Parts: sequence; structure tokens; C-alpha cells
Amino acid sequence: MKQKLADFIAIFLGLRKTIVMFALLFIGIVFRIEELINGEQLVDLLKATTIAFFAANSVEHVGETIRHYVNSKGQQVTEEEAVVGDSDGK
Repeated sequence: MKQKLADFIAIFLGLRKTIVMFALLFIGIVFRIEELINGEQLVDLLKATTIAFFAANSVEHVGETIRHYVNSKGQQVTEEEAVVGDSDGK
């Protein structure tokens, strides 16, 4: 049971940027329909979130590429992952 819960949470952690992107898109559309923002403000919101989304994915994938390259040369580089509920204060 504990492993199934951990796997379920891991799916959302892997999709967190995509979920945030879609949430902001949905909020922007709702605000535009309710006329709380105008078209120019919606475009600004979409530009900012798209650039941030692409930048975050680019940094993540460049890091993975570098890590894969270093590991293929015989050195071992791992990404440290924080485990929820760690008591060591990290």
C-alpha cells in the first residue's frame, strides 16, 4: 500500500510543471471569459508561463544530458532526491 501511494505521488511530481501550466491556462481562460482581464493581459500571462515552462524543461533536460554524459565516462553522478518526511533537516 505504501509503495502504491509513493508511485502515485511520483507521477504528480513528474508532471508538476505541466499541471501548473495547465492550471494557469485554465485560470487565464476563465478570467478572460468573465472579463476580469482583457486579451492583452491574457497574452502576457500565456507568454510568461510558456517561457517559464520551456526554460524549466530545458534546464532539467540539459542537467539529465550532462549527468548521462558524465556517467558514461565512468564516473558516477546521481541526483539527490529529498524524501518526504526526512528527519535530518534537509
